[in-house]
Amino acid sequence: MTGNAGTRTEGRQDFAVAFDFFGTLVEIDRDVPTFAEVLTRNGFPCPEWLASIFTPEAYNGVRTHREPPTADQYERWRRRLLADLARCCAVPADAVGDLVHEMIELDRKWTVKAKSQAGDLLSWLHANNVRTAICSNWDYDLAPYLRQAGLPTPDVTVTSAEVGARKPHPALFAALSQRLSSPPERIVFVGDDLRCDIAGAANSGMRAVWLTATAEPVSPDSRINACADLAEVWEVVSSHLGLAADR
Repeated sequence: MTGNAGTRTEGRQDFAVAFDFFGTLVEIDRDVPTFAEVLTRNGFPCPEWLASIFTPEAYNGVRTHREPPTADQYERWRRRLLADLARCCAVPADAVGDLVHEMIELDRKWTVKAKSQAGDLLSWLHANNVRTAICSNWDYDLAPYLRQAGLPTPDVTVTSAEVGARKPHPALFAALSQRLSSPPERIVFVGDDLRCDIAGAANSGMRAVWLTATAEPVSPDSRINACADLAEVWEVVSSHLGLAADR
């Protein structure tokens, strides 16, 4: 791969490329038991459908906090969700705290690895002086997971835990635009989730690139492209930037 460092043109100065994190740049390396499995193995049967109601993912598209929460406030919110789940599974009051702690600690132990070409694509953008960002529905600090996956550090990160809202809520995309100091129409957003990433970005005025295995057209919206892998994403992004996709 080659890059043209220092070749930023006047027309690209406020241009940026933002990525979703999990499913787009990284994938599971080592998984951990689900919350339902933890409860069940401790003697409190819990179906996966019930556990899913008490996860942050159940709040996709809405505000979880009126104002951006501190890390402690967000952690307390997650623990309240899991405590409610435990009570729904008939966990005795004096055992709820220990089980919530076990679920939180296990959830921190799953690991990720970079998807093919993710690191090269980010490095190529950096070499061409294009600002990059990660905008993710993510419960923890992204930095350790970026190091784990061996990915370059982006210029900007925005997470649901920081903003107090989850994609596709417009608050995350507004925070992304603000931190990049770029208007939405100058941001290309790459993601794998049609609702959270693609619809959310397009509705916020950004161009969207959907990383998907389907070959079907996404919509008649000219701001949306569909790509089968990051190699195709590379081609689309380079076209938007007016750069050769050197690799």
